[in-house]
Amino acid sequence: MLTRRYRTRTRARRMTCMARAEDLVACRVLASIWTISLVRVARVTLTTASMFGASSFGMGPRPPRRAQDSVIPYEVSLEDMYNGRTSHFSLEKNVVCGHCKGTGGKPGAVLKDCVTCGGKGRYLQQRHAGNGLISQTMATCTDCDGRGKKYREKDQCKKCRGNRVVGAKAKLHLDIPRGAYDGQRIVFEGEGDQLPDTQPASIIFELKQKPHDTFQVKQLDLLATVRVTLSEALLGFSRTVLTHLDHRHIHITRKRGQVIRPGQVDVVRGEGMVDQRYRDHKGDLFLQWDIEFPTEAWASSVDAKALEALLPPKRPVFAPPEDMLEEVTTAPGDLEHVRTIYLHTVWLAYRHQAAGGQAQRRRRRRTQRPMRPAIIR
Repeated sequence: MLTRRYRTRTRARRMTCMARAEDLVACRVLASIWTISLVRVARVTLTTASMFGASSFGMGPRPPRRAQDSVIPYEVSLEDMYNGRTSHFSLEKNVVCGHCKGTGGKPGAVLKDCVTCGGKGRYLQQRHAGNGLISQTMATCTDCDGRGKKYREKDQCKKCRGNRVVGAKAKLHLDIPRGAYDGQRIVFEGEGDQLPDTQPASIIFELKQKPHDTFQVKQLDLLATVRVTLSEALLGFSRTVLTHLDHRHIHITRKRGQVIRPGQVDVVRGEGMVDQRYRDHKGDLFLQWDIEFPTEAWASSVDAKALEALLPPKRPVFAPPEDMLEEVTTAPGDLEHVRTIYLHTVWLAYRHQAAGGQAQRRRRRRTQRPMRPAIIR
């Protein structure tokens, strides 16, 4: 009795497992059928989209390619950057042929495969690399411009001769704004060379500031060096010290008692460069005073005692012990020469340190190199 019950339960379990397995197989078959159907629908959708100019990753139109922009460095004086200027240019560029609408052939003409590349648009180019070696690279065919097809000579457009573009002249008006800075770019959208099925390129003018004799620019601020005599530095003055970039004369009055010291810097607010974002805001003008001392001929011609009576007293003389006293002579020196020697010394030290590091690394590799087993014969 127990054996019959056990056999019945085992048979029922087997039937249940077989039913589950059949259901699983049926589900897998249905999933594969659905996958194949989705792939076919996707292929048809992509084919239809490509026929109507849609992209592979979206249903929108495929954006046209863009030609390479032309960057033209343009030197500008600091006066033009401060005041603004308009320059006129005449240039020659390529435009799409209006006779053939950029096709390069006559109406009704049929494109033929390029003979040079065999209709591929590219060909295998071989170059000798030396020592008997030959390098192979894929190059764009110059006869068909990489298209793989071209019109026969008799079917080409008479105006562009199959090039699809013709030369044209254009005029540009370059407006340099007030407060322009070095490195600023002025872009003319779509004024560059044109190609069929391609967005026109842009012409970019990059401003390059010419060196100025008087002023230096630091962002919106101007820096100028003003030379004054020793008497002006001590007694004051009232005169025009420099001419500004807009041809205004900067007049400064310093009263007696306002002594100018060597290396002193004064600021004139609101006389710097114009801010392009905020036209009412300007930078500052910094004046660095350079005092001109009298020459040796003038110092030897005046009365030394009278001059000493007018000038402030000398510093007190410090008398060190005679065994610690060293009398030396001086000569005119050049700090730029000292700086050059210093940089050369630093460079030699760096080279010495780099060479020492390389030698240390070599010694480390030698010590860490595994020893070869000795062969005893």
